[in-house]
Amino acid sequence: MDRMELRDLEYVLAVTEERSFTRAATRLGIAQPPLSRAIARLERRLAVTLFDRTSRAVTPTAAGRALATDARVILDASHAAVDRVRAANADRPLTLAVRPATGSALLDELLHRVTTLSHPIPVQVQLTRTPTDAVRTGTADVALACLTNLPGGLVAEELRELSAVALVASTHPLGDRETLMLREVISTPGYLAECPDLGLDEIVDHIHLHHASVLAAHDIEPRLGGRVRAVPVVDAPAIHLGLAHHPGRVHPRMRELLIQARRAAYPT
Repeated sequence: MDRMELRDLEYVLAVTEERSFTRAATRLGIAQPPLSRAIARLERRLAVTLFDRTSRAVTPTAAGRALATDARVILDASHAAVDRVRAANADRPLTLAVRPATGSALLDELLHRVTTLSHPIPVQVQLTRTPTDAVRTGTADVALACLTNLPGGLVAEELRELSAVALVASTHPLGDRETLMLREVISTPGYLAECPDLGLDEIVDHIHLHHASVLAAHDIEPRLGGRVRAVPVVDAPAIHLGLAHHPGRVHPRMRELLIQARRAAYPT
């Protein structure tokens, strides 16, 4: 059967625009070998060569260019259809994915703003270690996340640059320090390379009870209470925090959410 899936069209369009299987795979959020195999299978099914491949370049053939042109039209129409369906249900919850202990102060202010509008935006918070992946796969509408290494295909708006702190119990070996170096945090027993998928109160309990430590953004400090300290890590990279979403799958109230996010990040 020669019928193509939308995924096939997305693959062809990405390779055509990127002129590289590696860059196209990064943009699509998949590995390069499966992408190459998928294009090869499509070429066999259609009995055409879509791309001329050399060690230096990937160039679409006439057939590849024709298919890419149609792919743009079909994918745009598909995205528009999705937007129309979602617009018919504008009050469905907007799912916001966020990594635990990331941007807590900004998230609190944003949620306060959207819930106190004259027409509140219903927001459902999804805690996950990979918020941008949740957006890429369609399980969330938008991610509040660190924008370093943003997956291909997503667009983002940076809201704040935050310094890093180590969350440690007051009784932790590092709990009486005024500043820390990153190597000290990582090398001390109890360091968690991944923040637990828990609410902030539960994370604080875990750090306090287990003498653990974890890196977070400095704006979390006002919510910690007295059992856990936020100690600046002077040589840790800054955290560039923002909202990321997929331009082809936009919640009908996304624009309003972005406006409120800017106001939360830059209050007048």
